[in-house]
Amino acid sequence: MRKLISLGLGFIVGAGFAIVIVALFAPTSGKALRGTIKQGYLDTMSEARRASADRQRELEAELEKRLGKPLLPGAPANTVKS
Repeated sequence: MRKLISLGLGFIVGAGFAIVIVALFAPTSGKALRGTIKQGYLDTMSEARRASADRQRELEAELEKRLGKPLLPGAPANTVKS
């Protein structure tokens, strides 16, 4: 357990050091670099939300199919044929 904690701590310290070195030697200014990182984060989160919503719709459709009735009132029921 002690070796695992040591390994994890070493990885975190090494990653932090690498981030600092890359930021210092980046060919863009700090403001531009922060903007690029922020935009990448926002794009990633947007894509993750879209993928999550798509998967939720797929799972809800599968559940409706298996139950043979709509999950939401007023929605048409899927017919299940065995």
